[in-house]
Amino acid sequence: MLTGVSAAPAPAQQAEPTLEITDLGTAALGANVRNANAAVLPDGTPIMYLLNNAEPAVLFVLNAETGELLDSVVDEEERFLAASTTVASDGSLWWVTRDGKGSTIHHYDPATSTDRIVATSPAGEAVIRRVKLSDDESVLYGSTYPNAKMWAIDTETGELLEDYGTVVPDGSNDSYIWGFERIDDTLYGGSALGEGHLMQVDANSGEVTPIEIPEKYESLQYFYDFRKLTDDLIAMSFSKANSSVTTNTLLWQHSTQSFICEDAVPITAGNYPFTDADENGVAYFRTSEGIFSFDPSDCSVEPTDFGQTDLAELPNPSRIRQLQVPNDDGVNESVLLGALNDGTFWTYNLDTGATKHHTAEHEGLVLTAHSLHEGPDNQLYIGTYLGPGAIGTYDPASGEKGLLDGPKQADEFVNISDSEMLITSYPGGIIDKVDLNQEWAYGDNPSRYARLRDTTNQTDRLLSIDAKDGLVAIGAVADYGYKGGSLVITDAEGNERFYDNILGEQSITSVKFGSDGLLYIGSNVRGGLSSPADPGPVSVAVVDPADGSVLHQEAVDTGLIGAMAEVDGTMYFTNATGTVLALDMTSRELTTVVEQDLGAISPWGLSSSLEYNTADGLIYGTHGSNLYVIDPTTGEVVVTDDSIEHKRLEITEAGEVYVISSTNLYRIQLAGVETPTPTTPAPTGDQTGPTSSASVTPTGTPIRPGLPDTGTVAGAPILGLMLAAGIGAALLHRR
Repeated sequence: MLTGVSAAPAPAQQAEPTLEITDLGTAALGANVRNANAAVLPDGTPIMYLLNNAEPAVLFVLNAETGELLDSVVDEEERFLAASTTVASDGSLWWVTRDGKGSTIHHYDPATSTDRIVATSPAGEAVIRRVKLSDDESVLYGSTYPNAKMWAIDTETGELLEDYGTVVPDGSNDSYIWGFERIDDTLYGGSALGEGHLMQVDANSGEVTPIEIPEKYESLQYFYDFRKLTDDLIAMSFSKANSSVTTNTLLWQHSTQSFICEDAVPITAGNYPFTDADENGVAYFRTSEGIFSFDPSDCSVEPTDFGQTDLAELPNPSRIRQLQVPNDDGVNESVLLGALNDGTFWTYNLDTGATKHHTAEHEGLVLTAHSLHEGPDNQLYIGTYLGPGAIGTYDPASGEKGLLDGPKQADEFVNISDSEMLITSYPGGIIDKVDLNQEWAYGDNPSRYARLRDTTNQTDRLLSIDAKDGLVAIGAVADYGYKGGSLVITDAEGNERFYDNILGEQSITSVKFGSDGLLYIGSNVRGGLSSPADPGPVSVAVVDPADGSVLHQEAVDTGLIGAMAEVDGTMYFTNATGTVLALDMTSRELTTVVEQDLGAISPWGLSSSLEYNTADGLIYGTHGSNLYVIDPTTGEVVVTDDSIEHKRLEITEAGEVYVISSTNLYRIQLAGVETPTPTTPAPTGDQTGPTSSASVTPTGTPIRPGLPDTGTVAGAPILGLMLAAGIGAALLHRR
């Protein structure tokens, strides 16, 4: 047990209030490949590199012919996101990991099975978007966020050789250099998100020269991947400019400083559609229709036979690569490789037609827990951050855990009946609906309920959701580069009403139906990433859900309105620092309950929770890594705790309190304090329901030796690359 001590004095006759914290083990395990690359070693061995988002990030090194796991490396900096890669001429890998604080550049040498940390956050930038090597491989170039920089470092020492600074035009709101390539001593960059500038930088002088984008593509909003197809040609992928455009690829010829092969490439699929070219100069790319070849010599595009193979039925790969692999006679053959998020990968020999899908199962990596919710079946559901399409489950009655197929990043959940719930996910503003009385089979159940991206400001993140009396309210954030957000109200049939920028050019990050039948919402100065923030102030508002009219709006001097909870006709909510305020739902008088400065949280308040516990009459909240408990009858803080990371909080129908950290699930119990008699009844109707006969309670398996304590882990497994027990122990402890 972990014990936290109250920040508020207890009455003299009582023991000091404490929190008893029970660690229930890891919240979700699985493979989560977010980046991949491939190489042929000097001895002719084809290698597949798979980078996993995990706690911490992990690199797998596999034999691409056999699927054998050759090595694994854990990021000793303990960052959890796998970022950019580039392969050296000897088959070694430059790879980058990142988190919200910085980025780490690694160099992995397969010849010696050693990994070396070369540099951390060059030029002071938190996020490295792309890396490229010089011809002699003595210099590594990179591009960044949030200041849209380029830099150069020495590959041996990690010394910063050049900080080229911000390369987008003055006054631009673009904060990424997402597209990035090098030809000779020229660095090419394409910016994101919102404007989409194109520029070249002289690697010797640092001079920045803008490149004029053809007029019919000027409405594009961002570039997202550059791929050098020949020593003189770069494929530049960009967001589709408008409905009349038939391509999202510009082809830039370095020697002539001009675009060629206009409209030759059809609309591609995925953020990384192109492979490197083969020995004949032919590259391959992916569309929604399959995989095609592109020959720069005559701008020709031809379909491959990939669509007729057994691999075509698999999910879309996150990356495709092309290798020239020597056969038994020493003759090079063109082999395509595709990496899937679930940790599997495939190979397709273009010369022989041979296919392989490598699906070896090993034990799992610790996924990043992101959201927490009690379903109508009284199970806990745990969404994962930029995950492989996984939702963890926990049965409070039995202690059993499971893993279900689901969206890439389940942001929020809401119960809409005794057996149904909605799941919001990023990207694309997706809502899925699941009936827990039916078999869980993602795609069929849960199935698509709505896609809300196609609004005025391109809704992308659905960060708050609530339901009552057949209506569902959603607080939304705009897409990258767009200001503001939306309030969306929908009914059981999926009829949506959009209220874009209802509180000015601000996103809506908090929604809550009140017992009075009205809707309470809170705004945020932040819109989509890489968009200018609204000057504020933010507001808490009362909305008539019947027509979306704003009945009352109260400005609040803060950057965001966080989570909300109702108690006895008062709507409590939090601000950017963790201060708790209250709005009287009758008089609409606004008061401060507890002033707190618990530090900064994510731009949209994602690590903010506030819930009323009908079992003990107290309000529980999280802010950043902190937990606090408030007595609403006195307005006093009963206890606080920061002994663990309190990321998200959920109070069950039975009154049990659970929190997640980035890795683990915990149960919280309050001890040593008299609690007030609850005066607000437990929620009924749409909010909760009886235990479903089809609740997710898969059979358990023993705790696995050599892995972190996971409790009982079971359920519908995600197909994928998981670490074998012995290898797992080494991987999880290797530094």
